[in-house]
Amino acid sequence: MASASLGRLVAITAVALCSAAAAQPTVVLVRHAELEGQQMQLPPSTPLSEAGRQRAERLAQLLSQAGVSRIYVTDVLRTQQTAQPLADRSAAPVTLIAKPDTAALVQALRTTPDGTVVVIGHSDTLPAVMAALGGPADLKFAAGDHGSVFIVTPRPQGAASVLRLAY
Repeated sequence: MASASLGRLVAITAVALCSAAAAQPTVVLVRHAELEGQQMQLPPSTPLSEAGRQRAERLAQLLSQAGVSRIYVTDVLRTQQTAQPLADRSAAPVTLIAKPDTAALVQALRTTPDGTVVVIGHSDTLPAVMAALGGPADLKFAAGDHGSVFIVTPRPQGAASVLRLAY
C-alpha cells in the first residue's frame, strides 16, 4: 500500500512539474496492458487478460490525480480496455485514432491545449510518437514490457523532457 501511494505521488509530481515547465500538454505514453494469448498478431478484438485488466486498474490508480484531460487509444480493443478504468476515474474523453495513423495522433497532440494527455498505444506505434514529440528515437519495448509509463513534455526547441516510470 505504501509503495502504491509513493508511486502515485511520484507520478503526480512528475506530471505537474513537466506541465508547469512547458505550458503545453504533458503527454503520458503507455503501452497497452497484457492481452489474452501470447502473440501480438492476434486479431484486434483480442481482449486483455486478467493480468492486463489488473494492470489497467493500477494505471488508473497511478494517474487518477494527474489531471488527465484526454485519452487517446487506437482501434485495437486492448488499448481501449487499458484506458477504460482511467477514463472512468478521470471522466476524460477517449478519442479513438486508427492504429496506423500515427501522424493524425501526433497532430492531435500538438494541437491539444495545456493539460495532461494519455496515449495508450503499441510497441510499434509509441516509438514514432515519442520521436515526433522530440523524445529519443530509439524507444524499444521488450515483449513482456507492459509496465512502462513515459511522461513526455515537448519543448518548442530541442529535445523533449522524458521521464520513464514503471507501474
